[in-house]
Amino acid sequence: MTLATTAFATLLGSLAPAELAEVLARLPADIRRDLLRLRPSADVVAWALETGSAEDRLVLAENPGVGRQVLRRLLERAEPRVAVAVYVHPEFTAADRRTVCEADDLPGTVRELLLTTRSRKLLAPALRASDPEVAAHAGRSIGGPKKRRPEGRPAELYAWMAQTPHARIRHLRGRVALFRPEDWSVSDWRELVELHHRHPMADTACRAVVESGVCPKEAALAFLDCRQGKALGHFSRQPTTAMVDTAVTALRAGLIDAADLLHRAQGAPRILELIMALPRNSGAGEALRTLLHEHLGENPARWVSLFALLPGFTGTVGALLEAAQEPATATAELHEDQASFPHLLGLAGPKNARAIVSAPGLADVVYPVSAAGWAPGHVVEAVVDEITDERELLRIAGEAKSRPEVYLPLLSRDDPDVNAAVLIHSSVPGVIARRVVAGVPFGPGRRKTLRTTRRLTSHLISGLNKNIETKHLTPYANDAGVLAEAVLDVRDRLRDSEQLTAAASLVRTGRVDILRDVIANGQIQNVPVSLTVSDVLRAADPAAFLDARITEARRHECVEGVELNADALDDFLEWDWIREALADGRPFSGAALRDLCTRPHCPDDVSLALLRADPTRTATWLAHRSPEHARSALALLPGDQVSAALLEDCVKSGALTLTDLFALGRPAEAVLRTGHPVPADLVADLVSATADAWAVVARLLADFPGTLRELIDTVKAITGLPAD
Repeated sequence: MTLATTAFATLLGSLAPAELAEVLARLPADIRRDLLRLRPSADVVAWALETGSAEDRLVLAENPGVGRQVLRRLLERAEPRVAVAVYVHPEFTAADRRTVCEADDLPGTVRELLLTTRSRKLLAPALRASDPEVAAHAGRSIGGPKKRRPEGRPAELYAWMAQTPHARIRHLRGRVALFRPEDWSVSDWRELVELHHRHPMADTACRAVVESGVCPKEAALAFLDCRQGKALGHFSRQPTTAMVDTAVTALRAGLIDAADLLHRAQGAPRILELIMALPRNSGAGEALRTLLHEHLGENPARWVSLFALLPGFTGTVGALLEAAQEPATATAELHEDQASFPHLLGLAGPKNARAIVSAPGLADVVYPVSAAGWAPGHVVEAVVDEITDERELLRIAGEAKSRPEVYLPLLSRDDPDVNAAVLIHSSVPGVIARRVVAGVPFGPGRRKTLRTTRRLTSHLISGLNKNIETKHLTPYANDAGVLAEAVLDVRDRLRDSEQLTAAASLVRTGRVDILRDVIANGQIQNVPVSLTVSDVLRAADPAAFLDARITEARRHECVEGVELNADALDDFLEWDWIREALADGRPFSGAALRDLCTRPHCPDDVSLALLRADPTRTATWLAHRSPEHARSALALLPGDQVSAALLEDCVKSGALTLTDLFALGRPAEAVLRTGHPVPADLVADLVSATADAWAVVARLLADFPGTLRELIDTVKAITGLPAD
């Protein structure tokens, strides 16, 4: 099975059921079975069940994504090999296996399997099998806790699950299979839920019970109240993978729906965290967004009430939002139940989030959980904007790492101490780092150069002395002492152009006297740099003279180097220099190419030249910039290097319209895997094709380098169909 099979399945989706049945019947068996190994459509499944061969149904039965209803219908076909595949399928429940074993007509292949296995999951349902030999074998092979088989009561299942250390719980489905929950009464399920509330079972145990397929809605919702004893740590108490899987299983099986999660499940704080962790296609997130807009809307006071009510709230999410419509005061102490609040703010939208966190004292409380929970960027940015405590700001700056939603609001305050902390502790881009060391303000309307703190000065000097990446920032510093060290460069750490850049910075700040002193004392060991600085002192316009020499030095360094490294690209990058390098055919390193291609102000002619010079490495960054870039990338890239992701990026950015995608996009299988509907004219050509032509399409699709139209024309030529 290849990616081309997915593309071919997209094409088949354009056919009516009758036409699809004819095509499937004529397709080569290997292609047809590849389709069945995917997540096949309802029409393909219906065809396999009603018309397909036993081999087709066997492949379908082995598909892990097939639902329980399909498995039950497959079992009705009474085909020996299919019956075994259905019996061992992970989606086939213990109750379904009991039905098979206790029926009078136990399939021979299943009987043979049961007599040769010791799997509790497979044998436990056979304890009451209609076949005495199978039942006897199951009775000999299956035990329970302390080698005693349980009688089947809920309390016994709970004791087996809850009293075993979580790390030692194994084969949970096999444990559940020993019981007959389909025979339990409502009071039995209520007993299990009450025991779980007293001392919760492991998340994986809850999932195994829900997967039984007979769990009532109330019990399934109770198991989703993820109270697993002590949290792993403050604000790290996220829903486990097993708990998310439990919810997904219950939703997929129809035991619960999104409305049940919102209006029937107790323990709103944990249910909110669970909803945030569910896949988008579950529908729960969108239902929550709608409910938030209905109850809280754009009223910041109601959102503050929601934040205040979260700790310890035991009711449903719906009840929580109803209660939040009344005023409530948030405390200054953060509670772990408020971990979902930043994600809820993400559903409120950027404007509302900023208005909500501006409530007095709320931002200082919300930030820790926002940072730890990886809340949406606009929420973190809004929260950071509202924090005023100096110590808290410095602490946040030390934790900003590489998150622009954190460090950009901090830098916009233009606090020298905070800026220094951001530079030292965060992985900020080089452009921003150079602005910080130069003292350039970030806030709107501010022009006054910021002072350089002692901490930042020490950091820069240390980088120069230790020969680490920070050394490349020293030529742009706003401190005369740092610039003097960069000009002298006694350890020969910097390139000539960087030493001259430091000299230019001294000239711009009016500290030519420092240059005179170092020249008079003969302290610059680099002779070319020393001679250039001497000439600067005699030049009529020292700044213009130095700029010309810096450009010349950079070009010389580019010619001498085998590749142009990314650290050679700075704020004063001259695109003419890059144009010359491209015209001369000089190679660029991967880091330099990425830096150039991702610069927002990269001229179109340069980006096109970069694309043409090295399409394999640059198309990912440049193809989506404009229609011309997209067309050039499609023309230059080998067919096997045009991915569905690249094409989809071009469509999202507007560089390719859907018409362009199907007219110019290639290869055809990548175009189809974008998932966009096939145009009507192409669909008409495909529908009119014979079943044999479809078989040719399936064979060619994997390696065909051209467009979808070219593929269809090629198929017509091969099969003798009339061309357009």
